[in-house]
Amino acid sequence: MSAPRRDVLQAVLAGTVSAWSSVGLLATSGWLITRAAERPPVLALAVAIGAVQACSLFRGVSRYAERLGIHRCALQRLSASRLALFDALEPRVPGALYPGAGGAVLSAFLSDAEAVSEGWARWSIAAVEVVAGLALALAACLLAAPTTAPLLLGGVLSAVLAALVAEALAGRAATSLASERAVLAATVLEAAAGGAELLVYGSGERVAQRLAAQEARVRAAALRRAAASGAGRLLGAAAAGTALAAILWVGTAAVRGHGLSGPGFAAVTFSCMAVLDAASGLSPALVARRLAGVASGRLVALGELAVPAREPAEPAAAPTRPGALVCADVAIGAGGRTLLEQVNLSLEVGACIGLTGPSGSGKTTLLHVALHLREAEAGSVTLSGTPVAELARVDLARQLVGIGEDPYIFVGTLADNLRLAATAAGDRELLEALGRVGLASWLAGLPDGLATAVGAGGWQVSAGERQRLALARALLSGASVLLLDEPTAHVDPGSCEDLLGALVVAASGRGVLVVAHDLPPSLPLAARLGIANGSLASQDGGGESACAGAAPMTNGDRAGS
Repeated sequence: MSAPRRDVLQAVLAGTVSAWSSVGLLATSGWLITRAAERPPVLALAVAIGAVQACSLFRGVSRYAERLGIHRCALQRLSASRLALFDALEPRVPGALYPGAGGAVLSAFLSDAEAVSEGWARWSIAAVEVVAGLALALAACLLAAPTTAPLLLGGVLSAVLAALVAEALAGRAATSLASERAVLAATVLEAAAGGAELLVYGSGERVAQRLAAQEARVRAAALRRAAASGAGRLLGAAAAGTALAAILWVGTAAVRGHGLSGPGFAAVTFSCMAVLDAASGLSPALVARRLAGVASGRLVALGELAVPAREPAEPAAAPTRPGALVCADVAIGAGGRTLLEQVNLSLEVGACIGLTGPSGSGKTTLLHVALHLREAEAGSVTLSGTPVAELARVDLARQLVGIGEDPYIFVGTLADNLRLAATAAGDRELLEALGRVGLASWLAGLPDGLATAVGAGGWQVSAGERQRLALARALLSGASVLLLDEPTAHVDPGSCEDLLGALVVAASGRGVLVVAHDLPPSLPLAARLGIANGSLASQDGGGESACAGAAPMTNGDRAGS
């Protein structure tokens, strides 16, 4: 039996014992108190005293075992749902999530995943307690006072009906609450990301008012949900109280008619009270179940977003030797419009090519297609003769590395961040890579050298230094092809040409595609390509390649016009 099923079985069995112990504790306590009032010999109460002690002990132990099993299952479900959500979202980045999805994703990972787990746990515990307790109490009623059994069953059913009504009333509030929480999370993320701009333009107060208004909407939705749950609890308590009053009336008549003894009447009444109390508390559990259903629907909706590029079900064999990256008759689009058509280029190992174009012309999107982060609308992209769409992402990453214009620095040491690209790299290799991208003097000023903590809470890294660190990572990788998107975006103008020249030399023996708005005329490149009016064409000014073994390329024949 698998561990999750074993935990569920443990929780159900323990919950059943806990419910029976609760009913038995109240029943035997009521019998014992009533029988003791008749002043029988002490030995006549010994069995009841022992039963009370046993029920107390079993109740505590079984309730702990029940909570342990249920919450272990709930935590496993929470972990599984978050991992499944991550697996579902990972291939949809970049560019596939709809605008403002950051708040929805944050809400999904935190509130929605927890709501699904918590709702399942609360509902499971409540259902087991009510069903198991009802079975034992009905048996006691049928044996001691059969006329009270229909009243008990009717009271429990009325309490369940009240809880279902509350669940229905809370459904709309639960949907609204989940949506408002996602909007609040998105607003907070936006305010945090743009805090500097908000302060510069004096808009902080306006955003604070938006946050306060959104928080008020979240609070109102939460109050509506709580009100529905409270109304269900009130109706359930009323139904349970009415049933208990009827049981008391019928039981009293049976005692007066000598059909039921006083202690037996107390045992039946107290056992019914235990079950009716559990049934009257079903409303919060059912409301939590409804909220879990809404949250689960939101998780499913995120997982059904369009995937820009899927990994192959049966990946092709990884290339055994470095080869060219070739785009043949590729057409790419974004936002429902075509950006580029008939793109033809070949990036040989050892060649350095420059690609320029205005903002929005499709440069970055072309790199994403080459990296198989999104699918081309037409044509094919191959690496060493194998379509990139047929390669497993891990195999593709060993041969092809892309660096964006806003790279990320992880929390950890400087060495840890560099070794993301080469886990076995020694300190000497790290130092050489930093020197190639012009960070030798910066490294010398760090308090702990390569062991300096960077990222959130560590040494502050400027945008330009972050860009250079990403380039050093690319140089450390064993990839045969490097795609650099605006590698000097955050570097001061006086250093751009020197850095690019050093990169071209440092990338000796690899294929390098440098994408930028503009490239220095003096930069030695095998070919220069430009994007204009939705087409890719060669430009004048291509110089002799500085990459070892590279032959000058004539991409005019390969570029679409």
